[in-house]
Amino acid sequence: MKYKKYTNPVNCRLYRSQKDVLNRLMENERFCRQHNISSESDVIRLAVNKVLREYEQIEFRQQVS
Repeated sequence: MKYKKYTNPVNCRLYRSQKDVLNRLMENERFCRQHNISSESDVIRLAVNKVLREYEQIEFRQQVS
């Protein structure tokens, strides 16, 4: 198995309501399996990637226009 190399950890503070839902999500094995989620870090990483992709698309559109 090949391991991914990550940069230094980033602290992330969640609201209590977010942490509660995240805990429920992690307990739902079927949902986690369907979405390839194995840890809380995976959930946060997926959300960050979504925002970063959107930003890169906007940045690209501004450069070509």
